[in-house]
Amino acid sequence: MILLISVLAKKCFAAPVCPGPSRGAGAEPFVLPSPTDGPGPTFDATATRASTSAQIRSLASPNTCFDVSDFRAGDFRFNLVPIAMKQCDPSVDGQKFDLITKGEHNDVEDGSRTLIVSSQQLTCVDRRSNINDHTRPGLFACGGRAAGDGGTTADQQYFFNSTANFSSGIGFPLVRNAVNNGIGPGNQCLALNSDGFLSNTPCTPPFFTPEQTWVIGDNGFITPPTAASDTPVSNVTTSISVMSNSLSVMSSPSISPSQVTVSSVQCQSSITSTQFPPSSSAIKAATTITTTNSNASKTNTLAPTSTSSSVPEKFVLPVPVDGPGPTFDATATRAATSVQIRSATSPDTCLDVSDFRAGDFRFNLVPIALKKCDSSIDGQKFDLITKGVHNDVPDGSRTLIVSSQQFTCIDRLKNKNDHLRPGLFACGGRAAGDGGTQSDEQFFFNSTAKFSDGIGFPYVTNAANGGVGPGNQCLSFNTDGFASNIPCAPPFFTPEQIWIVG
Repeated sequence: MILLISVLAKKCFAAPVCPGPSRGAGAEPFVLPSPTDGPGPTFDATATRASTSAQIRSLASPNTCFDVSDFRAGDFRFNLVPIAMKQCDPSVDGQKFDLITKGEHNDVEDGSRTLIVSSQQLTCVDRRSNINDHTRPGLFACGGRAAGDGGTTADQQYFFNSTANFSSGIGFPLVRNAVNNGIGPGNQCLALNSDGFLSNTPCTPPFFTPEQTWVIGDNGFITPPTAASDTPVSNVTTSISVMSNSLSVMSSPSISPSQVTVSSVQCQSSITSTQFPPSSSAIKAATTITTTNSNASKTNTLAPTSTSSSVPEKFVLPVPVDGPGPTFDATATRAATSVQIRSATSPDTCLDVSDFRAGDFRFNLVPIALKKCDSSIDGQKFDLITKGVHNDVPDGSRTLIVSSQQFTCIDRLKNKNDHLRPGLFACGGRAAGDGGTQSDEQFFFNSTAKFSDGIGFPYVTNAANGGVGPGNQCLSFNTDGFASNIPCAPPFFTPEQIWIVG
C-alpha cells in the first residue's frame, strides 16, 4: 500500500475537535480505591503488552489524546469514566494506556485482539460504559464485571494487527457484533468526536477515516506547553514523516510500506490522500452495503430545508440568451431515467432541485437539497447518463447525474451558497451549455451494481487510484439538508455515501 496523507490544519470550526486544556499541574492525584467486594482493578503482571504507558492521539487532530483524568466523573468504583479528548500532555497520567494482547482479561492466544487499559486506573476502555451516554465508550473494570472479578468480554476487545507501525496510526474495530472478523462494512470503530469525547462510529476496516485512526505514543509529535493555564492551543505546528508497513488494523499481506506526512496548525483539518489499495482479492467488488445500522438512523436526522408538502413552482426551460442552453440529449445512453435518488441512511430523503430559483438567471448553481421523497415532484427526478454529448467515456464506467426536469448536471463545486459543495450546472461545465465533457460532473459507475441495494458516487476529478480506496471524494448526505462531498474509500461506503436509485 503506498499512501500519502496530508492533514493541513485550519481554524477551530473546521476541526473535528478543539481540545481543551488537559489536567496537568495541580490535577487531583489518582489513588486506587480499596475494593469493598471483589478484587477490584489490579495490575496484570502476567499480561503481554504491545505498548505500555503510551498516549493515544488522533490522526485527525494530532495534539488531541485520550484522557481519563476526570476519574470522579465515574461511579464510586471509578467505573463508567467517559473517555475525554484533550490536549496531549505527557505529564498527565490519565493520558497513558497499555495495549494488552494477552492476559487475565484477554484470553485470545494469537495476539489478534487487544484491550486498551488505563495505566493509571487499571480499567479497560469498554464500548458502552460512558456514565453520561451508554452508547459511547468509557472505562470499566477489565473483564466486564464492576467488582473486577470478570474474565474476558468482547465489549473491551478490539481487533489488532501485531505488525502495524503505531507511528502511522491504527484503527480500533470493536470485536463485539463484528462483521466478517472486523473486515469491511458493518463494523464499529473508536472515533474522535467534535464534542470532546470518544465515540463508536461505523467503519470499514482495513480503511479508516482520520477520525478513526490513532497514533500510539508521541512518535515525534511536538506537544504544546503544559502550563497550568486554561489557554487552549492556538498556534502549534507539528510534522512527522515516517515509514511503516501498515496504516490499518487488518492490512492485506500484499500491502507495501506507506509514507505518512502530517502537519497541523491551530486545531485541524482538511485531508488529501492518495492510496494504491491491496490486491483485488482483498477488496470485495460490490458497491453495496446493508444499511440497517441503528447508529446511522439515530445520528443522521435531516434538518430539512423546507417541507415538501407545498407544491413546487413549475419549471419552464429558459430561453438561452447565448449558447445552446440545457437541452435533452436524445443520443445518450441512460442507466436510469426519471428516478429518485434516496439516501440509504435516511430512506425517506431524496435529492431535490425543485428550488431552481436558488440558482442564477440561467438556473445554474442550484444547491442539491435533501428533502422528503415525493414521487410527484419533478425536481426529484434524475437520469444517469453513462454515454452521451457530455460524457465521452465509451465503456460506461462513468456516469452523469442529470436533472430530468432541468437537463443540468450535478457538478461537484457548484452550490451557489457554498462552492465546496455540489450543485446543478450546465452539463459540460460551461454556463451557456456549450461544453463537452467535464470530469467535475462525472462519477465512477459500476454498471453491474444493483440500484435497489444502494450505490456510491465517487467523483472522477482528483480521484485516487481510479476511484478505488482512500483519497477519494463521494457525494454524501449531510444533516443540514444539502448534499456534500466527503472523503470515501470505494468500494466501501458509509451509509451517508450510499444512494438508492429508483
